[in-house]
Amino acid sequence: MHTTRTVNGKPEEVVATYDAADRITKMILQGGLVTHAFRYDSLGRLVWAHDEDIGARTMTYDDNNWLRTHSNGAEQSVA
Repeated sequence: MHTTRTVNGKPEEVVATYDAADRITKMILQGGLVTHAFRYDSLGRLVWAHDEDIGARTMTYDDNNWLRTHSNGAEQSVA
């Protein structure tokens, strides 16, 4: 999907890719200079995300689907 957003008064193209369940899997910004990627588990929960600013982030969930941990590319975790 291609859309355009306005950043600092200038148009910017956003290219987004979705999986069969209509979850975003990739977003490309700034003419291809910035890419965000996303992965989901079999229950549709976001378990991994990556971008150039933060790096990889991983998430785990408990049996009630509550977010249990969130770790970022700087090896910082929130539990």
